[in-house]
Amino acid sequence: MRSQCYRRLGLPILFLTLLLPEARATTGWQEKKEERKAAKEKRKLEKARKQQLDNSEAYAFSRALTFYDGRVTIPTRFSDEAWGRANEWVTLCSGLRIDVSSERVLQTYRSSDSASLDLACTVNRSPSGPEEITVTALCAVNNMFGQGNSRRGTALLTRYILTGDPSCLNSGLKVVDAKECLIECDYEAAECAPKPMGAAFSTTPSSVANGSCTVEQITAMVKAGLSDIQIKAACDAAG
Repeated sequence: MRSQCYRRLGLPILFLTLLLPEARATTGWQEKKEERKAAKEKRKLEKARKQQLDNSEAYAFSRALTFYDGRVTIPTRFSDEAWGRANEWVTLCSGLRIDVSSERVLQTYRSSDSASLDLACTVNRSPSGPEEITVTALCAVNNMFGQGNSRRGTALLTRYILTGDPSCLNSGLKVVDAKECLIECDYEAAECAPKPMGAAFSTTPSSVANGSCTVEQITAMVKAGLSDIQIKAACDAAG
């Protein structure tokens, strides 16, 4: 009898506890439900933001490998400084000894080891205008599975010639290391872009390097997705 009485009393009390707002508030059930819902939404937003950042970073890094593609045009007055940077990077980062070093050509030995990831680099400079020179750099590995290293090495060398950015000299060839040299990210906006060209050395003609565009203007145009040709046209117009 007593157990039947408890069961009869228990069911109405249980329904009251679940259905009455005052009862739910007393037990804290509603607050916990809202907290769980908020936490779930927060995790969902964080995951979406991380995915947005990862996508932006991957795109920016891919673009940087072509943005700093091994061919740069710079004012003649910076020729020796650019050549010195090329020598420094190849000596410290290629992993191979220099075979040819002249005023126009810088070239390392090639590795005979098919498993090697050392970079065989060749850098040339030649006049390309009355007050300009063109520096062409190319790095390659002998390992057929290391072609990604070839592209990253060429991009790192190119950007170091352009800017002297120490992170390009200290970066490894792994993607995670090379990012510091080649791209920059706005983590609040979850947006990444190739790092801007230098004020002195530029992948566009000397109208940019001679001051028709500031570094800030070039950076803004790069982030806006303008091509090198469009940047050149904008800076020529500004000059």
